[in-house]
Amino acid sequence: MHLPLRAARLLPLFLLVVLLPTALFYARLATSMSAGVTVACLMIVAIGVLDAGIRRTLGMPFKVAAWVAALLAGHLVLASTFGPIDLVRGIGSIFMLMVLIVAAHVLATLIMAASPGALKQASMRCLGVLGFIGVMAILGIAQPPSWEKPAFPFTEPSHLAVAVAPFLVAAPLGLRPLKRTAWLLAFVVIGALLKNLR
Repeated sequence: MHLPLRAARLLPLFLLVVLLPTALFYARLATSMSAGVTVACLMIVAIGVLDAGIRRTLGMPFKVAAWVAALLAGHLVLASTFGPIDLVRGIGSIFMLMVLIVAAHVLATLIMAASPGALKQASMRCLGVLGFIGVMAILGIAQPPSWEKPAFPFTEPSHLAVAVAPFLVAAPLGLRPLKRTAWLLAFVVIGALLKNLR
């Protein structure tokens, strides 16, 4: 059984999911975001194991991931009969998908174990961090010229928008209408300014 997470522990978990996949790509430590996604997923699984133990964390989701991997391995074998395939890339993709399935279960379990107040507080703080990133990009602070329209650690504003969307939908729900509208308008303005940069 997972221990209830407080907002102070949920926020780093949210930021890990939102920022790490694109940060490795942004820093050119990877040629795509899949390396960052895999590292973030492995870290989430490790957090789950430390929180609830390996058996409870990896039991059911690992079985699901193993079935999916078996189906994909069968597809890989079938595809190889029609022509040459990149076996290393195929196995790597299957491994990454297995890690993603397990990590998704762990993350969902950790979020469900959190109290509604902690979840809302962590979501609002994450939204604040993402808003700060947007403002920094608009002002051109800490934005290297290696990308056309960066919003560090996002390589482009649309990636920031994708990260903001779930928090913007869920976090302000419990707020009064005026505060909720203010949050929505703030991100509309940030998005419009980011879109029109350079």
